[in-house]
Parts: sequence; structure tokens; C-alpha cells
Amino acid sequence: MFFRYGYRLLCTLFIYWSAAFAQQSSVITVAVIDFEQEGLSELEIQTLTQRFISELESTAKAILFDDNVVKSQIQASGYELNECKKADCVVTAIGDSLGMQYIITGAIKKNDDRYRLEAFLTDVVTGKAERVINTNYSGPVDGMITELEIMAWEIMDQDPPESLTSKRKGKTKKKIKRPNAKTSL
Repeated sequence: MFFRYGYRLLCTLFIYWSAAFAQQSSVITVAVIDFEQEGLSELEIQTLTQRFISELESTAKAILFDDNVVKSQIQASGYELNECKKADCVVTAIGDSLGMQYIITGAIKKNDDRYRLEAFLTDVVTGKAERVINTNYSGPVDGMITELEIMAWEIMDQDPPESLTSKRKGKTKKKIKRPNAKTSL
């Protein structure tokens, strides 16, 4: 009788442990580098990058590295922060020394009321892009911010919430690429 209940208890614990482990393994460690800018000020791009990071945290799929730690590591490697915003530079500068799995780099380009948003999820070990998202947007600035927030969900391979997609404005053309078929996501 003890063995039956003990066996059931053991099986139940194993199932809960497996489910917890599966949920943990779907979460990745990520560092986000300030996006490159064209037609925007440095302060604007930092604000927009922070907005992207905030929405990335809402996905609950990423453990984010502290921005200051990443920046100090890049500087300690002898690179200038303004010049090291592309994935290949960041991977060369910090590699996997901080223990992160992925980095997210990107760019925001503005021309009148047209914006080009790009985000790249790059595997730190291989240096290859796992997911690339390009969005062309025409319309008011608040609509561009909404598109940037939606990109945070899409870069994590999740559907954005209805409350976010219902705020869309203007005209949008989007392209999502998954260059490498295998991914830990």
C-alpha cells in the first residue's frame, strides 16, 4: 500500500518537475544593445530602445542583462559604444563572457513620417541571426512606437496581445525571417 501511494507521489512530483523545467528552458538570456539611429537624436533612440526592452520583459520569454554591465564590457574590450551597435561587433567585444545566449540589435530610421524598424536576434555562440524582423511604417509617431512594441513580441516568436495590435495606426509592411531553422526558442 505504501508503495502505491509513494509511486503515485513520485510520479506526480516528476510530472510537476518536468513541467517546471520545460517552462524554464523556454526562457532565454538576452542583452539588448541600443539601436542604431538615422534621422533621430541619441536621446530619442535610447528612449525607444528602453520602450522595446520594457515590452520585451512583458513577453516573459527573456531574462535581460543589465544594460550598464553590457556597455561596460564593450568599453573594457576597447570598443566605443557609438561604434559597436551591430551584432558582429558586440559578439566580438563580449562574446559569451557574460553567459548570455542571445543579443538583440536593431535600427530605427526616420524620413519625414516614414520609419524603418529592424531587429535582429543573434545567437552569441554561433554569431548567426536566429530571427530578423523588418517593418516599414508610415504614420504618426505613436503608431511607430506601437509597431516597435509589437516587434518585441515577434522577435520572441510570440503573438502580441490584442490590446497592443488594436492600437495599430498608419500603414505597415512587415517581413520576418528565420534564417536558422534550429533555435532554442
